[in-house]
Amino acid sequence: VTFGASSLSSTLTNQKYGMPLLFKQVSYSLDGIELGGSRTNAKGLSSANLPETFGAGKHTLRISFNSDPCYTPTLLKVSLTINKAEAQIAVSGATSSYGAIRTLKGVLTRKGDNHLLANKSLTFKIGDTVIGTATTDSKGVASLNYKTEESLSVGKHPITVLFSGDKNYKTASHQGALIVNKAATSVSGKDVSGKQGAVVTLSATLKRNTDSKLLSGHSVSFSVDGAVVGTAVTDSKGVAQMRYTIPSSLSLVVC
Repeated sequence: VTFGASSLSSTLTNQKYGMPLLFKQVSYSLDGIELGGSRTNAKGLSSANLPETFGAGKHTLRISFNSDPCYTPTLLKVSLTINKAEAQIAVSGATSSYGAIRTLKGVLTRKGDNHLLANKSLTFKIGDTVIGTATTDSKGVASLNYKTEESLSVGKHPITVLFSGDKNYKTASHQGALIVNKAATSVSGKDVSGKQGAVVTLSATLKRNTDSKLLSGHSVSFSVDGAVVGTAVTDSKGVAQMRYTIPSSLSLVVC
Protein backbone atom coordinates (compact mmCIF):
# COMPACT_ATOMS: atom_id res chain seq x y z
CA VAL A 1 0.00 0.00 0.00
CA THR A 2 1.00 3.66 -0.29
CA PHE A 3 1.41 5.99 2.67
CA GLY A 4 -1.84 7.84 3.21
CA ALA A 5 -4.04 4.86 2.34
CA SER A 6 -7.00 5.04 4.70
CA SER A 7 -7.74 1.36 5.21
CA LEU A 8 -6.72 -2.28 4.91
CA SER A 9 -9.04 -5.03 3.73
CA SER A 10 -9.21 -8.81 3.35
CA THR A 11 -11.66 -11.53 2.30
CA LEU A 12 -12.65 -14.41 4.60
CA THR A 13 -13.62 -17.62 2.79
CA ASN A 14 -14.50 -21.24 3.49
CA GLN A 15 -11.20 -23.05 2.97
CA LYS A 16 -12.79 -26.16 1.49
CA TYR A 17 -15.22 -24.57 -0.95
CA GLY A 18 -13.79 -21.06 -1.38
CA MET A 19 -17.10 -19.47 -0.56
CA PRO A 20 -17.11 -16.09 1.27
CA LEU A 21 -18.07 -16.19 4.92
CA LEU A 22 -20.62 -13.56 5.76
CA PHE A 23 -21.02 -11.40 8.88
CA LYS A 24 -17.95 -12.79 10.67
CA GLN A 25 -15.85 -10.56 12.92
CA VAL A 26 -12.30 -10.09 11.62
CA SER A 27 -9.59 -8.23 13.56
CA TYR A 28 -6.42 -6.47 12.39
CA SER A 29 -3.17 -5.52 14.08
CA LEU A 30 0.00 -3.90 12.72
CA ASP A 31 3.34 -4.29 14.48
CA GLY A 32 1.44 -5.58 17.50
CA ILE A 33 -0.88 -2.58 17.68
CA GLU A 34 -4.59 -3.31 17.40
CA LEU A 35 -6.33 -1.55 14.53
CA GLY A 36 -9.81 -2.87 15.17
CA GLY A 37 -11.71 -4.52 12.37
CA SER A 38 -15.21 -5.21 11.09
CA ARG A 39 -17.72 -7.92 10.25
CA THR A 40 -17.47 -9.35 6.76
CA ASN A 41 -20.01 -8.09 4.23
CA ALA A 42 -21.99 -10.06 1.66
CA LYS A 43 -18.75 -10.73 -0.25
CA GLY A 44 -16.79 -11.83 2.81
CA LEU A 45 -14.88 -8.55 2.85
CA SER A 46 -13.72 -6.88 6.08
CA SER A 47 -11.61 -3.78 6.70
CA ALA A 48 -9.77 -1.70 9.28
CA ASN A 49 -8.55 1.88 9.35
CA LEU A 50 -4.83 2.45 8.72
CA PRO A 51 -3.55 5.44 10.75
CA GLU A 52 -0.76 7.62 9.34
CA THR A 53 1.22 6.97 12.49
CA PHE A 54 2.56 3.96 10.61
CA GLY A 55 5.15 5.42 8.28
CA ALA A 56 6.62 4.10 5.05
CA GLY A 57 8.59 0.87 5.38
CA LYS A 58 8.01 -2.79 6.25
CA HIS A 59 5.49 -3.76 8.93
CA THR A 60 4.02 -6.99 10.29
CA LEU A 61 0.29 -7.35 9.64
CA ARG A 62 -1.89 -9.87 11.50
CA ILE A 63 -5.46 -10.61 10.40
CA SER A 64 -7.45 -12.95 12.64
CA PHE A 65 -10.84 -14.65 12.85
CA ASN A 66 -11.49 -16.02 16.33
CA SER A 67 -13.94 -18.80 15.40
CA ASP A 68 -17.64 -19.28 15.97
CA PRO A 69 -19.90 -22.35 16.37
CA CYS A 70 -19.42 -23.25 12.70
CA TYR A 71 -15.83 -22.37 11.89
CA THR A 72 -12.43 -22.79 13.51
CA PRO A 73 -10.17 -19.78 14.15
CA THR A 74 -7.68 -18.63 11.54
CA LEU A 75 -4.72 -16.26 11.57
CA LEU A 76 -2.89 -14.67 8.67
CA LYS A 77 0.49 -13.09 9.33
CA VAL A 78 2.15 -11.24 6.46
CA SER A 79 4.68 -8.51 5.79
CA LEU A 80 3.05 -5.24 4.77
CA THR A 81 5.14 -2.67 2.89
CA ILE A 82 3.96 0.93 3.02
CA ASN A 83 5.50 2.82 0.12
CA LYS A 84 6.30 6.52 0.10
CA ALA A 85 3.51 8.66 -1.30
CA GLU A 86 3.96 11.09 -4.18
CA ALA A 87 3.79 14.80 -3.40
CA GLN A 88 2.98 17.68 -5.73
CA ILE A 89 3.61 21.43 -5.61
CA ALA A 90 1.62 24.31 -7.04
CA VAL A 91 3.61 27.53 -7.54
CA SER A 92 2.17 31.04 -7.70
CA GLY A 93 3.78 33.39 -10.20
CA ALA A 94 4.61 37.01 -9.34
CA THR A 95 5.32 40.35 -10.99
CA SER A 96 7.85 42.68 -9.40
CA SER A 97 10.22 45.58 -10.00
CA TYR A 98 13.63 46.41 -8.59
CA GLY A 99 13.46 47.11 -4.88
CA ALA A 100 9.96 45.69 -4.45
CA ILE A 101 9.22 42.87 -2.00
CA ARG A 102 6.95 40.10 -3.22
CA THR A 103 5.67 37.03 -1.40
CA LEU A 104 6.46 33.86 -3.34
CA LYS A 105 4.27 30.86 -2.52
CA GLY A 106 4.27 27.10 -3.00
CA VAL A 107 1.44 24.75 -1.99
CA LEU A 108 2.40 21.16 -1.12
CA THR A 109 -0.20 18.39 -1.33
CA ARG A 110 -0.31 14.63 -1.54
CA LYS A 111 -0.89 13.42 -5.07
CA GLY A 112 -4.10 11.51 -5.51
CA ASP A 113 -6.24 12.94 -2.73
CA ASN A 114 -4.76 16.48 -2.52
CA HIS A 115 -4.25 16.13 1.23
CA LEU A 116 -2.56 19.33 2.46
CA LEU A 117 0.92 18.67 3.84
CA ALA A 118 1.91 20.82 6.82
CA ASN A 119 5.32 21.34 8.47
CA LYS A 120 7.31 20.46 5.36
CA SER A 121 10.33 22.51 4.26
CA LEU A 122 10.28 23.89 0.71
CA THR A 123 13.27 25.43 -1.07
CA PHE A 124 12.82 28.38 -3.45
CA LYS A 125 15.12 29.07 -6.38
CA ILE A 126 15.24 31.74 -9.06
CA GLY A 127 17.12 30.32 -11.99
CA ASP A 128 19.90 28.25 -10.40
CA THR A 129 20.17 30.41 -7.28
CA VAL A 130 18.61 29.35 -3.97
CA ILE A 131 16.90 32.38 -2.44
CA GLY A 132 15.55 30.78 0.74
CA THR A 133 13.42 28.13 2.41
CA ALA A 134 10.01 28.21 4.08
CA THR A 135 7.86 25.74 6.01
CA THR A 136 4.33 24.83 4.97
CA ASP A 137 1.49 25.91 7.24
CA SER A 138 -1.69 24.00 8.10
CA LYS A 139 -2.96 24.66 4.57
CA GLY A 140 0.20 23.32 2.93
CA VAL A 141 1.35 26.82 1.95
CA ALA A 142 4.99 27.92 2.21
CA SER A 143 5.54 31.68 1.83
CA LEU A 144 8.84 33.46 1.22
CA ASN A 145 9.32 37.23 1.02
CA TYR A 146 11.76 38.16 -1.73
CA LYS A 147 13.21 41.57 -2.60
CA THR A 148 13.98 41.98 -6.28
CA GLU A 149 17.45 43.37 -6.88
CA GLU A 150 19.30 44.46 -10.01
CA SER A 151 21.21 41.18 -10.18
CA LEU A 152 18.16 39.98 -12.12
CA SER A 153 17.63 41.31 -15.60
CA VAL A 154 14.33 42.82 -16.68
CA GLY A 155 12.10 40.06 -18.03
CA LYS A 156 10.82 36.60 -17.10
CA HIS A 157 12.67 34.33 -14.68
CA PRO A 158 11.76 30.77 -13.54
CA ILE A 159 10.80 30.28 -9.89
CA THR A 160 11.43 26.68 -8.84
CA VAL A 161 10.00 25.34 -5.58
CA LEU A 162 11.45 22.02 -4.37
CA PHE A 163 10.48 19.50 -1.71
CA SER A 164 13.37 17.17 -0.87
CA GLY A 165 11.09 14.43 0.43
CA ASP A 166 11.12 12.71 3.82
CA LYS A 167 10.50 9.29 5.30
CA ASN A 168 6.91 9.21 4.00
CA TYR A 169 6.95 11.33 0.84
CA LYS A 170 8.92 11.37 -2.40
CA THR A 171 10.66 14.46 -3.74
CA ALA A 172 8.68 16.97 -5.78
CA SER A 173 9.28 20.23 -7.63
CA HIS A 174 7.41 22.68 -9.81
CA GLN A 175 8.07 25.94 -11.63
CA GLY A 176 6.34 29.28 -11.83
CA ALA A 177 7.55 32.63 -13.18
CA LEU A 178 8.78 35.92 -11.76
CA ILE A 179 8.34 38.82 -14.17
CA VAL A 180 10.73 41.69 -13.40
CA ASN A 181 9.88 45.18 -14.61
CA LYS A 182 11.91 48.38 -14.48
CA ALA A 183 11.48 50.36 -11.26
CA ALA A 184 10.14 53.89 -11.17
CA THR A 185 12.65 56.56 -10.05
CA SER A 186 12.52 60.12 -8.89
CA VAL A 187 15.02 63.00 -8.95
CA SER A 188 15.26 65.80 -6.42
CA GLY A 189 17.43 68.90 -6.55
CA LYS A 190 18.10 72.22 -4.85
CA ASP A 191 17.63 75.72 -6.18
CA VAL A 192 20.85 77.57 -6.99
CA SER A 193 21.50 81.24 -7.53
CA GLY A 194 24.39 83.38 -8.64
CA LYS A 195 25.45 86.39 -10.65
CA GLN A 196 25.86 86.45 -14.39
CA GLY A 197 29.12 84.73 -15.24
CA ALA A 198 29.31 82.97 -11.88
CA VAL A 199 30.11 79.26 -11.72
CA VAL A 200 27.63 77.26 -9.62
CA THR A 201 27.23 73.58 -8.77
CA LEU A 202 24.12 71.89 -10.04
CA SER A 203 23.15 68.90 -7.88
CA ALA A 204 20.49 66.21 -8.10
CA THR A 205 19.73 63.08 -6.07
CA LEU A 206 18.39 59.97 -7.78
CA LYS A 207 16.42 57.36 -5.84
CA ARG A 208 14.29 54.30 -6.51
CA ASN A 209 10.64 54.79 -5.62
CA THR A 210 9.91 51.25 -4.46
CA ASP A 211 12.27 51.34 -1.48
CA SER A 212 13.85 54.85 -1.59
CA LYS A 213 17.26 53.36 -2.34
CA LEU A 214 19.80 55.97 -3.51
CA LEU A 215 21.06 54.91 -6.94
CA SER A 216 24.74 55.14 -7.83
CA GLY A 217 26.38 54.89 -11.25
CA HIS A 218 23.48 56.36 -13.23
CA SER A 219 23.61 59.27 -15.64
CA VAL A 220 21.48 62.35 -14.87
CA SER A 221 20.87 65.15 -17.39
CA PHE A 222 20.61 68.81 -16.35
CA SER A 223 18.71 71.39 -18.36
CA VAL A 224 18.11 75.09 -18.03
CA ASP A 225 14.92 76.50 -19.52
CA GLY A 226 14.45 73.23 -21.42
CA ALA A 227 17.94 73.13 -22.94
CA VAL A 228 20.32 70.36 -21.82
CA VAL A 229 23.48 71.89 -20.37
CA GLY A 230 25.27 68.71 -19.29
CA THR A 231 25.17 65.30 -17.63
CA ALA A 232 26.74 63.75 -14.54
CA VAL A 233 26.91 60.31 -12.97
CA THR A 234 25.52 59.68 -9.50
CA ASP A 235 27.97 58.80 -6.73
CA SER A 236 27.59 56.25 -3.91
CA LYS A 237 25.01 58.52 -2.27
CA GLY A 238 22.93 58.84 -5.43
CA VAL A 239 24.10 62.42 -6.02
CA ALA A 240 25.09 63.78 -9.43
CA GLN A 241 26.88 67.16 -9.64
CA MET A 242 28.17 69.38 -12.40
CA ARG A 243 29.70 72.85 -12.66
CA TYR A 244 27.67 75.41 -14.62
CA THR A 245 28.48 78.96 -15.67
CA ILE A 246 25.45 81.24 -15.48
CA PRO A 247 25.10 83.07 -18.81
CA SER A 248 22.24 85.21 -17.55
CA SER A 249 19.66 85.24 -14.82
CA LEU A 250 17.82 81.97 -15.55
CA SER A 251 15.68 79.52 -13.58
CA LEU A 252 17.05 75.99 -13.20
CA VAL A 253 15.12 72.88 -14.14
CA VAL A 254 16.46 69.44 -13.15
CA CYS A 255 15.19 66.48 -15.14
